[in-house]
Amino acid sequence: MLSIIAAILLLPSFKQDDSYQIDLKKSNMTWRMPITGGEHFGTIGIKSGYLVYNGNTVTAGTFIIDLNSIKDLDLEKEKQPKIEAHIKSPDFFETATYPFATFVIEGTATNPKKGLMAYGKLTIKNITHPIAFPFSLKKFDDAVYVVADKVEVSRKAYGITIKGKGIKGHLEEMVIDDAFNVGFSVVLRP
Repeated sequence: MLSIIAAILLLPSFKQDDSYQIDLKKSNMTWRMPITGGEHFGTIGIKSGYLVYNGNTVTAGTFIIDLNSIKDLDLEKEKQPKIEAHIKSPDFFETATYPFATFVIEGTATNPKKGLMAYGKLTIKNITHPIAFPFSLKKFDDAVYVVADKVEVSRKAYGITIKGKGIKGHLEEMVIDDAFNVGFSVVLRP
């Protein structure tokens, strides 16, 4: 938790001449949780962030993701609050204790088969693991546009497991896929 708070507090001090801040009004993030027979999906907010752009590619950056902003979009409106509360509960993100996730980009490279790849570390529930995913980048006028359609995250690696006891908890754990996906489309400005 302290590392996430430090990252939030120090974020402005990392600003360099070639850093671009995320335009929060023009950027968005989505999530998808595959389950047996379908999936749940929705949106999640980016609290703050920046990327360092050297004129050709992204070389570094940090995203702070607000886990309390999770919204469900696949269920009827009256059912959405229940699943949103469950996702924020100790079964999943435990947002009362861990309100933010952090993604730190350590570098990028071109993969002959996958195109541009971002490499870094993702922290959820104070657990950090390396992560890599393909992304696209476009510079237009004074903005940089970065899109990643499918970033796969192993939920169990971050301690995201159903805590329910007995048969019900076991069945719920079996219904949910071992990985969830996030995607983002961010607009960055100097």
